[in-house]
Amino acid sequence: MKIISAYLGPEQISLNDIIRFYEKITFLENCCWYFNSPKSKWGYGKFTIYNYVLYKTVWAHRASFAMHKGHISPEYLVRHSCDNSHCVNPDHLVLGTFKDNSQDTISRKRDLKSPAGINRYKTHCANGHEFTLENTYTRNRPGGGRICKACAFIRKGFHYDGTRWRKTALASSD
Repeated sequence: MKIISAYLGPEQISLNDIIRFYEKITFLENCCWYFNSPKSKWGYGKFTIYNYVLYKTVWAHRASFAMHKGHISPEYLVRHSCDNSHCVNPDHLVLGTFKDNSQDTISRKRDLKSPAGINRYKTHCANGHEFTLENTYTRNRPGGGRICKACAFIRKGFHYDGTRWRKTALASSD
């Protein structure tokens, strides 16, 4: 079943669709409207709109936004201000861009499952050196990333004598 995220407006939703939609809602004490219907692996509800001749399956929160607040252009996402993917309460739904959604993910620390999210919150390298502006190289490439300067110098054969980095002398085998 393909989920459509294209243009969606109230004129595409019939009265029967609205009745079916409300039959699938449980109103919770925290003001969220829990959508009781099949969900994606991310917890977003799916809702099928029977538009006279054609039908299409859309995300339930997008259908709720279209029913209560109006048109949704394809370039916009419907975001949850309550941070509950099951919620279809139109008061908890706001329009935004992909960038807005990514910034929400980072600010709410929901990105901890990705390698970038895990590394974003690290304050020290694997050897215990602190990531500071002075001690960190930032990779200028699509994958990004940080490299500890202290570890990089050590790998290249340098040591820190308390004032500056010096080339490590090789011990003689006498």
